[in-house]
Amino acid sequence: MTDLTTGVRRIRNGTILTVRGELDFHSAERFHRALREQALAPGEVFVLDLGGLEFCDSSGITGFITARNRAVEAGARIALVNVPAHTARVLDIMGLGPILPIHPGLDSALRDGTRPTGTAGA
Repeated sequence: MTDLTTGVRRIRNGTILTVRGELDFHSAERFHRALREQALAPGEVFVLDLGGLEFCDSSGITGFITARNRAVEAGARIALVNVPAHTARVLDIMGLGPILPIHPGLDSALRDGTRPTGTAGA
């Protein structure tokens, strides 16, 4: 089991939250705490960088939806980057691509969150 760690980086037009380790029932509260600590503003982008995600269960998927809802409430947009194939497959099966846009990298996510270059099935 790899502990969940998060890191935050503010950028010119938003926030990047990096996620590493296992996002599951046992670590979901840490992830939710990290989400609550982020101040989002209208027009910004909230990027979840999942490149270090080793495992994600339904608690993690719920966390992604929570992050999306927080972004929408703030007038910001959300983008997922570096999504592991196993997690992208689950998001695709669940039909979450339209609300959790997956981008191949940070540049794509920052360019235009309304038209992702990839979807959950990518």
